[in-house]
Amino acid sequence: MTIAVIIPTFRREAQVKRLVTTLFEGGRSPDEVIIVDNDPAASCHASWPSGWPVRIVCAGLGLNLAGARNRGWRLTDADLCVFIDDDNFVAPNTLEVLNKGASGLNVGLVAPIIYETGRPSRVWCGGVRRSMWTTRTHFLHRGSVELPDAKSWSTDDMPDVLAIPRKVLEEVAGFDEVHFPFHYDEADIAERIRRLGLQSIVLRDASVWHSGGPDTDPGIEMFRAFEISGSPRVQFMAYARAYFHRRHATRTQRITALGLFIPVWALMVAVACMRQRKPIGQKRDVILAILVGLIRGYTRKVPGRRL
Repeated sequence: MTIAVIIPTFRREAQVKRLVTTLFEGGRSPDEVIIVDNDPAASCHASWPSGWPVRIVCAGLGLNLAGARNRGWRLTDADLCVFIDDDNFVAPNTLEVLNKGASGLNVGLVAPIIYETGRPSRVWCGGVRRSMWTTRTHFLHRGSVELPDAKSWSTDDMPDVLAIPRKVLEEVAGFDEVHFPFHYDEADIAERIRRLGLQSIVLRDASVWHSGGPDTDPGIEMFRAFEISGSPRVQFMAYARAYFHRRHATRTQRITALGLFIPVWALMVAVACMRQRKPIGQKRDVILAILVGLIRGYTRKVPGRRL
């Protein structure tokens, strides 16, 4: 299969240049690289050797990550679309392994093992398990330096790096940039892919290294989001959690998640935010953003559902 790599970016030109360079350092190189600049100011002007099939597309969509991903895959005719966030870089054989894995029968999404940049042998994410009852998201094998012997295993979805055959993207109409513009967009598309009867799998021999990522302290993570993009990013994080479970959980799961566990999550996050050494005004703004996001997530209409 031909391969296109889609890289959404927002004011991270140096990291984009590092990622693109690793895509062409031996192994299977991409047939096309599309960098989607989501900065309204069109700040990405990186350049590469003239022979590299790399182009920059100015989308200017801000926090609409799903929209940037859609813009990228719809501009290519490649058979396999590999979506990689700009704060990652890849091993030389990664695209080849992803390509072979995506060629398997009944496979709709493939992903690599993601390691920590500062500790290159330590796993950051080896897959995802998400409870539709409690809304808890667990990164498989996180912190481990050893992996299972199996060549692949199932995953609920994958952050940062995921590969989807073009025919599957067309069948599910891509990422839902209307309801999940930022956060849970990978989870949503993976759910819709599984409803086609297709698998989502992690491939042990594909390796990517990631800079940064979610902190285990929700207060730190919320302030990190607030400091990067202000209240809208925090609102999206709260909204998406509620709306995702309203859209994809069963009725009993929805009642449990929305009636008990999301309110408990919100209370715990608010307490964690109050414990941070930040100005009281910032604490107020972050907690208010969480509340606003949850209200949107609870009240936005889901076709065919009341709760």
